[in-house]
Parts: sequence; structure tokens; C-alpha cells
Amino acid sequence: MTRKKRNRKTGFLNELLDAVISAFLIALIVKSIFFDVAKIPTSSMEDTLMINDILIVDKFMYGINIPFTKLKFNFMEKRHPKAGDAVVFIPPSYTMSDKPLFVKRCVAVPGDKIYTKNNVLYINGKKISEKYLKIDPDKREYFKNWPFKDKNFYTANREKLNLKDPLPDNFPPIGKTYTVPKGYYFMMGDHRTDSYDSRFWGPVPYKKVIGVVRLRIFPFHRLAFIH
Repeated sequence: MTRKKRNRKTGFLNELLDAVISAFLIALIVKSIFFDVAKIPTSSMEDTLMINDILIVDKFMYGINIPFTKLKFNFMEKRHPKAGDAVVFIPPSYTMSDKPLFVKRCVAVPGDKIYTKNNVLYINGKKISEKYLKIDPDKREYFKNWPFKDKNFYTANREKLNLKDPLPDNFPPIGKTYTVPKGYYFMMGDHRTDSYDSRFWGPVPYKKVIGVVRLRIFPFHRLAFIH
């Protein structure tokens, strides 16, 4: 092989390597700032989302995420979470969970007064129609009504916790309704009688919210936008 051909081959390989590295870095940045992929590990969002469903998460809706970290800026955010959003978030330390991410339905926003009676959700005294809801009558009776009468059902009351994320002052709730505090969002699973959610460990601070679920891409026969 002549030197000219060798140099041409080396130049082509270097250009190809540069292109691959650039594409990889761009993909990482897009994934970190704008979109991410999540996989459903539990049944808490059935029948909307099933175990092993793979989702596209819009991270840009709630503000810019700092690349390669779990931090984000409240900058260029289009809006905050609203009731009805299927949301991906980092579980606060008071959930006592080892899972890196949770997927739940945002059912109440700051200032909302919330309670459930006979598995029916009430926000600010109004009955909420939840077409996505799944109720299993064979599950535990205490799921039906919230706030719970027995404080032992609350994660924060089971033991003394060394928390990185402080619990809101008004949690656990006392009385017939619970007011979601400023800067927090109340998350519940669509499979309401099989979900470990804000009823047990409290609302989620906005800084922990990663993004909103947009699309299920797997399994292919269930490809669909998520509402």
C-alpha cells in the first residue's frame, strides 16, 4: 500500500471515528436534556402502563435537566406538572425505595385539597372522573379511604428516618382532607389498590420531577401516546 493510500485510509477512519463520537455525544445530550427512555417495573400504573412497557419521557416540558446529573434548572420550562399527567420522578428519600425512578399519575397540585372515599378521588370537594382507574376489590380494605385513620400505614411513621429530603410540615395529614403544600405534587398509581404512592410517603417536591410520559414504544402492538 502506498503512503498516499495509507494516509487516505487513515483520514477516512479518523473522520468516521469523529462522526461516531459526535453522534454519541449529541445523543447523550439530547437524552439528558430533552428526552429519556423509561421502563415500567411494577403493576402500579395498570392498565395504562404494564410491566416492561418502554416509554419516551419528555424532560424538556418541566425545565432543562443538567446533562449527566439528576439536577435541573427551572429555565425554559413550558409548564409545571398538572393533574392528569403521567409523571416520571426521582423518589424522595422518605419513600424508602431503592428504585431510581417512579412513574405515577399526578392527581393534585399545590394548594389542592384532596381525599378519597370508597376509592373515589375528590379534589377541592369535587368528585374526579378517572377513566384510567383500576380497582381490585380483593386488595386491602384500607386502600378505599384516604387519609388513613391508622398512622402506621405511613412510611414516615414506621421508624426514625435519616432523610435527605425533608417531609413537608403538614404530612402525615390530619383530618378529612389534605392540602398539597407549595412546591409539591401528589402522585398516585392508576392501579389505585396496588400502588405505593404519595398516600403512604407524601407529595413529591418539584425538584424531583424529571418529565412527563409521552409515548409507549414497546411492545410494538401497544404503541400509543399516553394520556
